[in-house]
Amino acid sequence: MVFSHIFFKHSRLDFSSALKMASRADARIKSYKNKALDTSEMRRRREEEGVQLRRAKREEQVANYSNFFYQSLLKSDSGNSL
Repeated sequence: MVFSHIFFKHSRLDFSSALKMASRADARIKSYKNKALDTSEMRRRREEEGVQLRRAKREEQVANYSNFFYQSLLKSDSGNSL
C-alpha cells in the first residue's frame, strides 16, 4: 500500500483514474480474441451470425427475383400496348 501511495503522490493520476485505466485495460484484454467468452458462447455467436448471413442472402435473392418478375411484367405490358 505504501508503494501505491508513493506512486500516486508523485504522479498526476489519482486513484479513481487509475482504476478507470485498469478497468479499460481489463476490458481490452478480455475483448482481444474473445478471451472473456467460453466456447459455448463463441459457438452460439458463430451460429447466430451464420443464420443472419443466410437470411440476408435469401432476402436479397427474393428481392432480385421479385424485381426481375415485375420488370418482365412491365416489358410485356408495354409490348402489348404498342
